Amino acid sequence: MLFLQCTKRRVQKKNKNPRFQHGKFVYDKDKSYLCINCGCKIDFRAQRCQSCSTKHRHKTEHFAVGLLSGRWQGGKSFEIYPSDWTYTLKETIRNRDRRICRRCGTKEKGKKLHVHHIDYNKRNFQTNNLISLCVTCHVKTNDNRDYWYNILSKIIGKNI
Repeated sequence: MLFLQCTKRRVQKKNKNPRFQHGKFVYDKDKSYLCINCGCKIDFRAQRCQSCSTKHRHKTEHFAVGLLSGRWQGGKSFEIYPSDWTYTLKETIRNRDRRICRRCGTKEKGKKLHVHHIDYNKRNFQTNNLISLCVTCHVKTNDNRDYWYNILSKIIGKNI
């Protein structure tokens, strides 16, 4: 019931806004536009002024951290890497992979590629368990570990 009331309020608010026509916001560069919250003059691309936008963002953000997060793995990220995890080992893996992300093919430019443990075990340093990934691909591997384990194992199995 509460969800329907909030949705109705949002729809009513949009319908009152003269820029909202046919299900989307319409902009004219020559006109001056007003913030939907406080009514001050704003850039034609924005819906809210900077201060209202910041307030709205903080009001709508919901942070789930620690035990409440869906990504919580029991504190695995806080485990210390063993002394065998060295710069030389990481460079060996990057050189083996020709300094290219093994998932998307991005070449190493400026920032070094990350070396990822396929089985997510920080103590397993076998070369068939390590793979070079760009930052974008490495971030994606934090969710759905079983899926990424299967995908990255196949990539390593084909190309070593």
